[in-house]
Amino acid sequence: MGILLQNMSKAQRVLNTQSLFNFLIAEFAVGNVVTPEKAIAHLGLRGRVIDVNPGHGPAYFSDDVKSIAFMQKALKGAIKCPVCHGFLNPAKSGLL
Repeated sequence: MGILLQNMSKAQRVLNTQSLFNFLIAEFAVGNVVTPEKAIAHLGLRGRVIDVNPGHGPAYFSDDVKSIAFMQKALKGAIKCPVCHGFLNPAKSGLL
């Protein structure tokens, strides 16, 4: 919600923040659940809400998965011996 409010002009932001707080307080006071979509609609905006918090949804990758992906990419670009096709350590091979 903060990003939406930040992208409004200062005059709109102050009024919309006040309106949003009043809306949330009123909804919570009667026990209603307020979704991000409902709050955005209250502001008169439309669009999809995408959760960008790490650890949630299909965009989450564990550290192990990230490490495996990194290693696979690193090995594809690694320097190999032209004779045996084994991986070379550039520091020990005098290449650095």
